[in-house]
Amino acid sequence: MRRLVIPCALLVFFSVALTGCNWYRRHFPKEPFRRIKAAVAYEIVRDDPTILIIDLRQPEEFQGDTGHLPHARNIPLARLPYVLREIAPYREETFLVYCRGGDSCGVEGARLLAASGFDDAILIDRGIDAWIRQGYKTVLTVQGAE
Repeated sequence: MRRLVIPCALLVFFSVALTGCNWYRRHFPKEPFRRIKAAVAYEIVRDDPTILIIDLRQPEEFQGDTGHLPHARNIPLARLPYVLREIAPYREETFLVYCRGGDSCGVEGARLLAASGFDDAILIDRGIDAWIRQGYKTVLTVQGAE
């Protein structure tokens, strides 16, 4: 009888664990894009300063007190569907996307890009907030300088 207890217990444990994994996958499907930490994004930008970086925030935020990542291009999330043709040459390229840290703007933008065939768009997890928290520099736009 004792010989059966351990194998039965293991069988129950693994069946519950596998069922839990399926439940998790069903309720939290894998995102169609990659996410990286600010530190990894910093290394990517350092290794390739010409990489496309899309800031999905509103222009006021892009030019505001927090600034933006060096060489970032401001394409607000609401305008992103209308500029897909303009950024089409980057469809096969790896590029970075970010927004603020605590909202869904970045996720929505990355999903839209992935659905539009930009398979190598990478979301900077927690956006510019994480970038600044890690101590990386941002660019501040000088008001009136055009």
